[in-house]
Amino acid sequence: MKLRLQRGRFFERLVSLHDHLTPWRSLIGWRGKPLHDGHDYSPFFIIGANRSGTTLLRRMLMAHGGVFVPPESDEIGYCIRLWRQNSHLEWRDLVYLVLGVMAFRSNIGRYHTDIRSLAEELLVVDKHRQSLGYLIDRYYRHLADNQGRHAESVLWGDKTPSNTFKLHRIESVFPNARYIHLYRDGCDVVRSLIESELERNASKAAQFWVDSIAAARDFGKAAEHRFMELRYEDLVTDPTREIESICSFLEIDYRSEMATSVSHVDRMKDVLDRGIHRKVTKTIDPSNIGRGRAGLGERVLAELGPLMDEMLRELGYARCDELT
Repeated sequence: MKLRLQRGRFFERLVSLHDHLTPWRSLIGWRGKPLHDGHDYSPFFIIGANRSGTTLLRRMLMAHGGVFVPPESDEIGYCIRLWRQNSHLEWRDLVYLVLGVMAFRSNIGRYHTDIRSLAEELLVVDKHRQSLGYLIDRYYRHLADNQGRHAESVLWGDKTPSNTFKLHRIESVFPNARYIHLYRDGCDVVRSLIESELERNASKAAQFWVDSIAAARDFGKAAEHRFMELRYEDLVTDPTREIESICSFLEIDYRSEMATSVSHVDRMKDVLDRGIHRKVTKTIDPSNIGRGRAGLGERVLAELGPLMDEMLRELGYARCDELT
């Protein structure tokens, strides 16, 4: 696990170095379009392992009329790679390439219309704004506008668990982004991953949880004040306090409905479409805390201990063989 994580970190830092050299490209005749144009877009990214409560947090933030978080998409990292490979193309071709991926390959596109009008807007943008950062920013704001949020003033975010392993790439496009790392007791995550059929093997689920936590925290050391951590257990037992803290971190006003409202969930079509998110449509219920140790069984917990106990202790949780 450590070797795989070290390789991942090395690759991401190599990618980051590539982007720090961007301003010097003109000296060697490079004319590719940049990843970012120096503008402060400042989105935020909700990260963490699957089944850690990130969809619940998205629902709570979406209760704020000035915040927009679309369905999760695995395509930002892919678009960054495509951009690096094709940044020499004409701006028009890059617009078509990225919008094609975001609108038709990702989950977001299922809940989105009128991509042509956005393409027409982007094709005539000034040259000094022609970057991947600008393109993605306009795409998310276009989605927000379609959902009735004011595109120019909305604070947009992204909630995609797989982005936890692509943070250095994302940082190369949005160097002022903020990150909210939501983590949960690993035993509960493992049980939830298995019950939701996102993973069949408990050991693989446990290793995924450990790797996700390690990747997020390793990145957080560099992001410093732009990185925030919170526990799922705190979020569901004292949502008001935790949401107030998040609002302060994001520099937005706190609204009491963020901790309680479910009236807007009917507009989150992806949540309604997936059975694994059915609890997100209901009021907050802390009864899921501790279900992992209660339901996985002694044999499975004994197998998971060597994989998870060190990280569990680091995060302040009990060992796998201890009752909470």
